[in-house]
Formats: sequence, C-alpha cells, structure tokens
Amino acid sequence: MSIALSELTTDFVEVDSFATVQYTRNQIGADEWRPVVVELGGGRYALFLLAHLIEALTAWKGGNLPADVGQVALDAIPGFLDKYGITAVDTASAVTLAEARKQIIRNPLKMGVGTDKNKIVGLITKGGTVRSGDYPTVNFNALPMGEASGAAVPGVLSASEPTPTSPSPKAVDPRIVNVELYDDALSRLNPKEKPLTKETDYMLYFFVDSIASKFTITGSQNVDIANIFTGDEEALDVTIQLESEEFEITNNVQKLRVPRTGKSDKVKFKMRAKADGAATVNAVILKDGAFIQVITLKFFVGELFSVETKGHEINAAPLIRPRDLSLTILETVGGFQMIMSGPTAAMAKIPFDKRALSKMVASLRAKLLEIVHLELSGVRIYQTRLDIPAGVKDRVLPILAEAGSDLFDKLFYGPGHDMQANLLGDTLKKMARQHPLKIQIFSQQFAMPWGLLYVGDDFTNPEPESFLGLKHIIEHIPLQPKMQVTDRAINSKNGINVALNVNKDIDGQMGQSIIQRQIDEWGKLTQGNGSIRVEVRADAVDVMSALNDGETADDILYFYCHAESYNLDEEDKGGPDASRLILTGHEELTLRMMSRNKNSLAGKPLVFINACESAELSPEFYDGFVPYFVSKGARGVIGTECETPAIFAEEWAKRFFPRFLAGQPLGQIFLDLRREFFNNHNNIMGLLYALYVDGETVLSDALVA
Repeated sequence: MSIALSELTTDFVEVDSFATVQYTRNQIGADEWRPVVVELGGGRYALFLLAHLIEALTAWKGGNLPADVGQVALDAIPGFLDKYGITAVDTASAVTLAEARKQIIRNPLKMGVGTDKNKIVGLITKGGTVRSGDYPTVNFNALPMGEASGAAVPGVLSASEPTPTSPSPKAVDPRIVNVELYDDALSRLNPKEKPLTKETDYMLYFFVDSIASKFTITGSQNVDIANIFTGDEEALDVTIQLESEEFEITNNVQKLRVPRTGKSDKVKFKMRAKADGAATVNAVILKDGAFIQVITLKFFVGELFSVETKGHEINAAPLIRPRDLSLTILETVGGFQMIMSGPTAAMAKIPFDKRALSKMVASLRAKLLEIVHLELSGVRIYQTRLDIPAGVKDRVLPILAEAGSDLFDKLFYGPGHDMQANLLGDTLKKMARQHPLKIQIFSQQFAMPWGLLYVGDDFTNPEPESFLGLKHIIEHIPLQPKMQVTDRAINSKNGINVALNVNKDIDGQMGQSIIQRQIDEWGKLTQGNGSIRVEVRADAVDVMSALNDGETADDILYFYCHAESYNLDEEDKGGPDASRLILTGHEELTLRMMSRNKNSLAGKPLVFINACESAELSPEFYDGFVPYFVSKGARGVIGTECETPAIFAEEWAKRFFPRFLAGQPLGQIFLDLRREFFNNHNNIMGLLYALYVDGETVLSDALVA
C-alpha cells in the first residue's frame, strides 16, 4: 500500500494506550488516513494509521478476526505500540533546523512529534512539513539545509544561535500522584458527579506527573517538594498496593516506574463494588518497602466521594530509606483495617474499636506499673537503682512476656478475628523471629506499645529477643494530612536550638537534683561549643508563649515533667482533651489549651516527652499530643508508654542526647540503648520508650564527638 506523505499532514487524534480498537476506530471517523497518536511516557509516542492497526490485529489473531475484537485494548496487542513508538522532536528545546531534520524518523510511515510543555502541538513528516493548530505550515525543503538558515521555524532556534555541543542537564520536576477513574467502556468518571453502581467493573489508573491531570480524582494536595531525584537516576520504582473490604480488586500490588521528568506510564487496577453504601479503597505507596503515603479514596456507591492523602509527599520518595516491613492501620467501620506491606502483601480487619484498644493497652500498662513499682524488702527496686539484680530480672521478665504475648494474641487472634487477621499475626511473628527488622507502623488513633509485644512460644521461659523492642527498630509514625517534614535530617550545619521544658518541683519531690543534673549535663555539652544553644523554660507561661510564637526556632523540644492523660471513659475528668503536661508550680498545659493556637513551630522540632513519676499515659495521650505537635510542624515525638522511674528517665536522656548530637539515627540509638540497659544492667525499662517519629531522623552535621 502506497501512502501519500501529503495525506499525513492532516490533523491527528490522540487516544490513551488502554483505549479499545472500537473506540480508536470511532475517533478516526471516516478519514482512514488520519494519524493516531498514543503517549507512551518518557517523551515517546506511538504513531500509526488504521491500516497498521488492522494489520497488527490480523497478524496476532492469525487472519481470523473475532466478533469482539473491537473490545481489545491497544496495549493488549503484543508489541504493537512499541513497534510504532518514536521519540518526540521537542520544539521547545534548542536545536537548529539541521539538528531537527536529523531527528525526523526516516521511515515514511513514522513521524516525529513536536512537543511543548508535554502537549502535542504538531507533526513533522519525512517530507518536511510541520502541521499544527497553532503554528503556520512551513516547508523545510524551501529552507537552506545547513546552519546558515535565515528563516526560523516556531519553537526552533534561528541560525544565528549556536548549536549546543552537549545536552543540557536534565531538569527535575515536582511530582503528583494522579488517580483517574474509568467505567468498563473506558469513559472517564468523576465520582463527585456520577455515582458508582455495585457489581460493575471500574478501572483506577495511577500515574505520576508534574501537574494534576484534568481528570484526576485526588486533586493536587500532595504537591510540595521540587526535587524528586537526588542522584542521577533516570527513573525510580514505587509500589502501589490497593486494599479494600468493599471492592474486589484484581492484581492489587503493582510497580509504577517514575521517570526523571515528564509523565510516567499508567498502572491499571480493576475493581468491582460488592454492595451499595460506603466503600473505601486505600492505596499504599512504598519505595523499597518503605512507606511514602497512603491515598484513601472514600466512595459512597450511588452517592458520595471524598479523598484523603496522608503520609509523605510523593516527592519525598528518593529520601525514604528501605524498610523490611510496613503496617498501615486505618480506622474503618466496626474496627481498624491493617495493611501489611513487605515480602508479604496482605490486609485484614481488626474488629475492635478505640475503647477496646484503650482497655487492652491499659491491661498491659497495669503490668508495667507493677514492675515499675516492684517492692522487695521495703525497697522499690526500679525506683532506686539502674542495676537490677539478676533474680529480679528473672522474676519480672515472664510477667512482661505474658502481658506482651497476651496483647499480641488479642491483636491478631482475638474473638471475631478472621483467618486473614490470623495470617497477619503468623507472618509478623515468623519474620520477627528470623532476623532483625526495620518496622514502620503508620496509623490513626491506634497507639500501641509495639516494642513490648512478645512473639516467643513460651513466655514462662522468655527469650529477651522475642520482645520486638529488643531485636528490631520500630517506628510508629502518625498519619496526618499535609505533613510538613519530609526530610530525615535536622539541619545542624549552623548549630541547633534546644529547649529544656522542665518541672523543677521534681527535685524537691524526689529529694535529689534530677532536674538540675540534667541542666548541668547540657552545660557540659555546650561548654566551648557554640553550635548547641540551650534555653531552660520552667514556667508554663514561657513554654506556652514559645509554642504559640510562630517564630520560635527550636530544633529539639525536651520535656522532663509530670504528665497525665484521661481516656474516653473518663469524660467526668474532661476526657482525652484534658490530658496535660505538668510544669513547675503544678502549672498545667492541657491539650485543649494548647490546641487553641494554630501557629506552626518554625524549627520543625523533634519533641521528646520524658514523663516521670505520677505519669498516667494512655493511648489517648499520644493520639492527642502526637497529632498536636505534628500539626504544628514537629517532625515527631519521643515518648514513654507509662510512668517511668525518675532515675531511669534521667539516665536514658543522659545517654541518648550525646549519641544523637554525635550524628547517630534515632532508631538505632533506641535499639542500642534498650539492649545496653538490659544486657549490662538487667534493666528492662528501655522498652517503656517509643518512637512516634521516623527512625532515620538524624542531625545533618554531628555537633559532638
């Protein structure tokens, strides 16, 4: 078949790679010579005519075209789009006419595509004709072939400008995760305008681009950071894992290849709603097994839709370090949805609510407090010494192991749990027993003492490393919209500001200078070291003023004070909003009081709440204070699971801060200190500390040796 090149200068049609043969044919209309353009991503396009499509189908089906061939998608025809794939001639780049001609495909059945800001604006054929709705028709053959052309083609350098000798450095774009919804006829849908129906197939397409797609159902709220690539990578892979109880999802875990610039390819998930009503899809996005963000798509089949994006910006993907296991826990109807991502991808419903969770944790906390207040021969062992006798260790370890084992069983094997929940428990237990892990937990309203969970078979004769916190690095990070902090490093190039918020009454109550000794320790660290600037705040008014200022540039906010919290069943005391930090003079800072001011913390600080003595902490304490500090711009919170012996809390801080200031990451410091106290002092109290922050958090520049 001969093809007149002049015919190739007509307008073209553009379709997506997943368009069906019938849809493509309908778009072409009566003009069978009208070229079809399919964007392949990475600056490549497929260009073909209807004749090429029929030829490919005939070759694929052996000459016998079935009646339903019209429903075949273009990207399902083996090798078809790749065969007609070409690289675009970029009319926005700096090339001379001669260089442009070199880029034109020499096969008359293929053409170069002119692009401008990722939009197709025209075609360049072998015959030398530029066709565009915006540009005039220009014939290359009427112009000189060399560098001395006196005429200019729109978007191409004039001859007076030099030809680049090497390509310009590739730009990097900020990124957005676009999600588009289609019905089974490949018509784009807006769930805010057109309701979904049950037992109908829908397709969710995910792709990354520098702009929000016109048809994306997620908006552009996850845009922030400009640099997605930190090295010279041409592309990076992210994993998208979809989980839902209300939708059946086909092939729910897929890889998305994100190029350095421009739009990525699309990955497609087929789903079907099981019933009318509320229906949620959670899309967990990971890089090397490490959590980036979760996009929650909330459909009301037949009615409403909403979307929430929580976690890191997609642009932070190159900054995320690999993790061995991630657990994403989201509140849902009748309980929590737990999504496991790692070597095993799975999801299960945990059928208890926040009140039941609080009671379960309270039971473990009661056992912890028994150990904290253990009295032998009139002496409170853990209150008065760091070195614990071996006999005491052997006595308390089975108590703690039984409590940790019981909580693990209630979490994964309790009444009403299905086989999927049991499978999650089995998988976590198996992985935890094999080798040390880096475990991330992302959750809303699911504060759990993960480090105290026991995964051994026999808690009467416990193995120390069967406590998760004595073998693994565990970070529990709150899922909050618009998390401002995505980098793991605290910028310490010009030093850091440290705020010591303390209750000086503790020295009198304890009969020893616990507070003053800590202030003195910081004095030693800062002596002759102008890089560490310390301010002591003992007055509640001073602390509140600093929190509300909006310009306070603290990098570390350290609280050594009393703390109290109230759970959902204590409404007579004010409930969770009455949870408080208690400073000098018994002056209280309640969560309700602190939350009134919305100014951000300019320094994006690491917050350390070292609550000692008389502290009563429940899950609601961290469900309140962690989101409060994160919403104000803090990078996260270090806290304790319950009341901590004052002497131990002091020693933990004394050993923790020099290591952190020396440039060690939080997660490793915590694991090392827990093991150090247990192995060298028989002291299990290190398991009382928890990370509600990225375990890779570190100073950019070490400030002490």
